[in-house]
Amino acid sequence: MPEISVIIPTYQHGDTIAACLDSIFAQTFKDLEVIVIDDGSTDDTAEAVKPYLDKILYRKTANAGAPKARNTGFSLSKGRFVIFGDADLILKPEMLQALYDALKANPKAAYAYCGFRFGLGRFRGLPWNEARLRQLNYIHTSALIRRESFLGFDESIKKFQDWDLWLSMLEKGLPGVAVNKILFSAKPRKAGMSWWLPKTLYSPFFKAIGIRFKSVTRYDEAAKIIAKKHGLDLTPAVNDGGKLWIVFLAVFALSAAAFGHPWLGTIAALVFLALTLAASLNDLVYGVGAILAELIFGSLAGRTLALSFAGHALPLRLALFAVVGAVWAVRVWQKRLRLPPQNILIGVALMLGVVGWGMVNGLLHGAALGKVFSDANAYFALPLIWFFVSAVKNRRDQLWLKKILKQGAIALSIVTIAALYFFSHKFINGAGVFAYKWLRDSRIAEITALDNGTYRVFIQSQIFCLLAFIMVALRGQTPFLLDKRSVPVTRWAWGILPVAALVISSSRSFALGIGAAIIALIILLALPVFSSLFVRKQESRKTKTWIPAFAGMTKETLTIIKKIAVFAIAGAIIFMIALKLPFPAPRSQKSFQEMLISKNVSQRDAAVASRWSLIKVLNAKIMEAPLLGSGFGATVTYMSSDPRIISTTGGSYTTGAFEWNYHDIVVKMGLLGLLAYGYLLFAIFLALWRSDERERNWLVPAFFALIVLNAVSPFLNHPLGIGYLALLFALAERQRGEPAPVLAAEPARAPAPALAGAPGLAMLSEE
Repeated sequence: MPEISVIIPTYQHGDTIAACLDSIFAQTFKDLEVIVIDDGSTDDTAEAVKPYLDKILYRKTANAGAPKARNTGFSLSKGRFVIFGDADLILKPEMLQALYDALKANPKAAYAYCGFRFGLGRFRGLPWNEARLRQLNYIHTSALIRRESFLGFDESIKKFQDWDLWLSMLEKGLPGVAVNKILFSAKPRKAGMSWWLPKTLYSPFFKAIGIRFKSVTRYDEAAKIIAKKHGLDLTPAVNDGGKLWIVFLAVFALSAAAFGHPWLGTIAALVFLALTLAASLNDLVYGVGAILAELIFGSLAGRTLALSFAGHALPLRLALFAVVGAVWAVRVWQKRLRLPPQNILIGVALMLGVVGWGMVNGLLHGAALGKVFSDANAYFALPLIWFFVSAVKNRRDQLWLKKILKQGAIALSIVTIAALYFFSHKFINGAGVFAYKWLRDSRIAEITALDNGTYRVFIQSQIFCLLAFIMVALRGQTPFLLDKRSVPVTRWAWGILPVAALVISSSRSFALGIGAAIIALIILLALPVFSSLFVRKQESRKTKTWIPAFAGMTKETLTIIKKIAVFAIAGAIIFMIALKLPFPAPRSQKSFQEMLISKNVSQRDAAVASRWSLIKVLNAKIMEAPLLGSGFGATVTYMSSDPRIISTTGGSYTTGAFEWNYHDIVVKMGLLGLLAYGYLLFAIFLALWRSDERERNWLVPAFFALIVLNAVSPFLNHPLGIGYLALLFALAERQRGEPAPVLAAEPARAPAPALAGAPGLAMLSEE
């Protein structure tokens, strides 16, 4: 009796079956029998197998499909273990031995499977997991199965017979075991299995914009049949993986290419707008996702991409707000979108009303219309809060926005690190001039040559790196980096790269925000302890319930501190590598003089001193009209310490742009404006506070990070800060009729996009 029976169903594979059989007979494991079931082939299959007839059992049957052929082969087999291979597979010599050893080492496992290659795709042998199997067809047909565990293929199912088999075995309590090696390969062929498609093409986004791939449609239809038979919930969800960060980098590359060719930027912006409109009409969450993505790559002014017509340029950001806002308004009017909660409706409307008053007040105080509008227009982004909360319907939508945040932060971090490396090393001077002008004129970044020989790369949208870092570092159940069993090494980048970007930014405001977030988290973790100590004082004295609460708080706090320390150290190391890498040689002195001559550390310190001079003048300005403010367009004059200003005006400087943002609000809209914004912020805070506990432990600190850093850097009067608030609110809000979303848990995933028409090839790809 052979130990292993290898069963090969074949139909019209006369061109590949010989190579398949050769790879089987080349196995290091020799105790096997090979059974070939010819499922009614009309090509030269019979001729191709003639040289092997003395070594195989060959049986030709009427064409009835692969499941029938496999079951027929099993009925003829005698091995203690069976494996079903397709006739176009090429097995590595060690494949059967590796699977056999895995089953011997895991006596409770009913079958062993591995990874493989299919065309351009690499498909890992993911660890066996019951929850994953009920969401994902990730185990190929060619698994080694114990004979007594095999249940037979369902001959009524046309696709995913392998998934059906594994699910049926799962229901019988028969688990599998993975061999995480690529042990066989197959080539896509016209008469064979489906062509491999990247996972991206299976995204619901393509369905939203009206693109339907036949193989994807067949995949979805087959998955529905399996879901119905086994009672599966295949609601699509979004995971942390994918390569969306490449799309962000492509946008930056397009922006650089369009810097000297505006028509290219116009085409790219129009395509982006068209895709956003098409997807938003189907599901507004794609529209708000596009807005979030643009806030990340658009940075300060939203000019990374722009529509240029007749010498005028319209930033993509404005066009995007208009398109998504129009879709939102129409859908709300049609009652196809839910309205935001009443307190948010009132809060945003109240703020817009106060902004309108500030504009009128500015005109009454004699400010020019253009100045008033340019000073106030950023507040028109406040309806983003409405758009986000209306668009997010469920947990999947929240996970989608999280993915955009994390992937965008990674891309922004890469751009920051690359810019530091480029400007701090001896590259061609002309390229440096171009890069600096592109980043400066597009208002993407500020590049500063510092007196100590380093460079500062500050991108205003790095505030989303701050948010992503807080989410990864403070979120509940985030595994510690050094625990490889809990988190793959590749996931370390989610925390490390954003920290590297923040280090390179040299932003004191971001550091202040991180400090505020950590303090807020410590307070959150301490609340259960204080509750045990004071709210139930008598009971606590008897039961000592505060002791485990205190121990839990201390343990979680220490874990988070360790994570932050690892992130910070790794981020600093990346900063030093990018700065000191010897290829090409680092610059020993400042370069690109015409660009950077006025930028250095002493002037930064002078700017900080000027801020403190400004605050005294602002306090006096507030007293002129404390309740209603002086209106948009209001200016103050103060003595600056900036050497550039001293050299031209003796230090006297007049401005209407104030870094002290809460002072800015009161100067221009009075205490009325501050109270209105305070009402809106408090309404958002309440939503964050009422979110799931593990989510609250990062959402609330992220909120206070923005509130604190806004005191010294104006974000709440800018689309970046308003978008940050809108995102927090959308991630926190409980959906109608649902409990608080448990977003910290590993997201369930829909059947993984891989090979829609091919049984057994729908695994996660490492493309």
